[in-house]
Amino acid sequence: MQKQQGRKNCSPLVQNEQPFHLVRLAVATATLAICILYHPAILAADNWEVDGAHGEIHVHGSLTESACRLATSSAWQDISMGNIGTAQLRHIGERGKAVRFEIKLEDCASSASRMSDSFTGNVTWSNRQPSVSISFKAPLDPDNPELIQVSGASGLALRLTDMLGRDVRVGGHATPLQLTPGNNQLVYIIAPERTRASLVAGNWWSLINVGLDYQ
Repeated sequence: MQKQQGRKNCSPLVQNEQPFHLVRLAVATATLAICILYHPAILAADNWEVDGAHGEIHVHGSLTESACRLATSSAWQDISMGNIGTAQLRHIGERGKAVRFEIKLEDCASSASRMSDSFTGNVTWSNRQPSVSISFKAPLDPDNPELIQVSGASGLALRLTDMLGRDVRVGGHATPLQLTPGNNQLVYIIAPERTRASLVAGNWWSLINVGLDYQ
């Protein structure tokens, strides 16, 4: 006599639904965890609103127009005049070989400018071009204040002129020059010149200081 097999507790359909219910439970649990994590009460737990638990950092500065500045190559220059024979400077006013040098200016901003000549009082102005006045300062020759004195020799001094051959006045700001925005190159010429003093040969030197008055 065959034994009747008992019924199982779950049908095949019910058995297959168990994994589905487990997935739903896992999704619900994850959703609940996310909600709890981003709940305002949880976010406030970093103590940001608690007095004394946070501070502030203030950052400040300023943005200004760039002024002309001497290029590194022009800030310090060593100019050799070479050898000069006394025969070249027999008479007062005679000159030896001239040497050309440059003063380079960088980062000149485009701006309106208005400058006065410290010697003549004449005004140089422009709506767009910046202006600069170069000052050369050095000891002047006692016999001719238009010339720069040298040390180590006698009977000669130095005459400084601009690229147009005009004398540069030493001891004050030169005639204001209008520049182009950006970089500029100013050319000057220096030459030895015979003075009233007696010629005494020797190794000579002179120190000339350069300054900028920019506007």
